[in-house]
This record gives sequence, structure tokens and C-alpha cells, in this order.
Amino acid sequence: MTPYEIELRVADLIEEKRYQDAFGLLLPIADNGSEFTLMTLGWLLSNDVIAENNNHTAMEYHYRAARKGNRQAFIAYGKLLLDEGLASEALMIFEEGAELGSFACKYWLGSMLIDGNGGVADEPSGVSWLKQAADSGHLYAQRDLLVFEFRKEQSLFSKASIALKIGCLALKVGKETIMEKNSEKIR
Repeated sequence: MTPYEIELRVADLIEEKRYQDAFGLLLPIADNGSEFTLMTLGWLLSNDVIAENNNHTAMEYHYRAARKGNRQAFIAYGKLLLDEGLASEALMIFEEGAELGSFACKYWLGSMLIDGNGGVADEPSGVSWLKQAADSGHLYAQRDLLVFEFRKEQSLFSKASIALKIGCLALKVGKETIMEKNSEKIR
């Protein structure tokens, strides 16, 4: 089978939840370096679906896919870095992904900058990145901006209005999760 045919078969195996079989087919073609192969191997290794669960190797595959410009790889790689306690490295990866247009990376970058996670807190830059993510449709960025606004607001009426907006946004997040659980709008 060609690498492309293997990837098609792997997609079927994953649909059937035959993750170990999918892993076995992909591993020998990992050196071909297709984004699908690299991302899938990273996902399989980091999500407790196969016996060989290994976040460090998963990070290597996501890193390789990110170097090919895969926006989803930047998100996956950055989150794994955070899980490993490597916040400053994650911050750099999210910034790189954000500059390539990933609104999920813009969200993570903005949140980390506001909190000072991975470096010195930079609220203006963090809010700017969150606004860019929110303007692109990222629902958690929209929520975080509303929470940020809520905390600064003095008027009880305005706070109630913002709380209502946050509640409506929670419904959108629920709908998006049901409709497209891997949507970049909620990653």
C-alpha cells in the first residue's frame, strides 16, 4: 500500500476505534512526514488510546507537523508542553501558531500573557491577542473577554448584563461541542 492508502485505512481504523492497529500501520511511514501521519501519531500517543502512551514522543510528532505549518499541531504541541510544565516553551509555540493565523493559539497566547504564565504578565498584549481570537470566532476568547470586562465593571446592572452574555455564550460552547468537538473555536 502507498502511504496515502495507509492513511485512508488508518482513518477507517480510528473510526472503528482500532487505535493500536492504526498506530501499527502509521509508525513505519512516520518518516514520510505527512501532516496527517504526524498529527495522528501524536494524538494516539498522547490520548491514552494505545499501550505506547508517551507524551514526549507525541510532542516530537506534533512538533514536526507544526514545522510543516499545521495550525492544529501548534495547539496540540503547546498544550502538551503546558502539561509537562514547560510554560515558557508553550508560550513561544502559541505565539508562532498565532502569527500563522491560528485563533486557538491566539486564545492560548492571550490567556497566558494576561496570567503571566510562561513569562512576565503583559495584560495589554494578552487582551489584544484575545480580541483577535474572539473576532475570529473563538468562543472561549469571547468568554474570557467578557469575564475580564465583568471584573472591571462597577455597575450591578452592567455586571448582570455581562453575566447574561456569558450564560448565552456557554450555550454556544455546548452546541459547538456537540456539533464539532474538535472545532478550533473551542480548543
